Order: sequence, then structure tokens, then C-alpha cells
Amino acid sequence: MRIIHIDILKGLGIIFVVMGHIFDPFSWFPVYSFHMALFLFASGYLYKPNHESNIITFFKRRVINLLIPYFSYNVFFAIVTYWLHYYHGINLFQESPDINIKNLLVP
Repeated sequence: MRIIHIDILKGLGIIFVVMGHIFDPFSWFPVYSFHMALFLFASGYLYKPNHESNIITFFKRRVINLLIPYFSYNVFFAIVTYWLHYYHGINLFQESPDINIKNLLVP
């Protein structure tokens, strides 16, 4: 399989996830029965064993490429939601919008 086929496969998986959240298109075959396995297959197919040779570099790249954008987004989201709450009265939280570690780490 070429990479473009994997991208199409992942795209179909994303479409099935969205369809499962909006409505159940196939009442006789639930969408949630296969979409996670589809993503696991696609990620495992693209696994490169040479990443195991230098595990520190692998984790350093993962932190830079995944964790830093994740926490940056959460801090940005927290600033926007607190601004909306305190200056415009719009509450996007189920509870009171206190600044705590849970609200920053769990979007």
C-alpha cells in the first residue's frame, strides 16, 4: 500500500467517527465497532522500526511535535474562555470557570 491509500483509509475513518457522533447511519452495523481498529491498523502500518534505535531522540521529537502544541492550545483555549466568561458572561464550562490544572490539561 502506498501512503496515499493510508491517508484515504484514515480519512474514511474520520468520516465514520463524525457520522457516529452525529447519527447512526447503519443501525444493523455500528460504526464504533471498527473505527478504532482502523486507526490502529493505519498507524501500525506506518511504524518505522528505526525509531527504536535512539529512544531519547524519539521521545524528544514526540514531546516537541505533540505535547508542546497540545499544552499551547490548552493555554490559548483557557485564555479565550476566561476572557469570554469574565468580560461577556459566556460560560463554556459545566462548572464555575476556575483556573486549575484540570481545566488547563483536559480540554
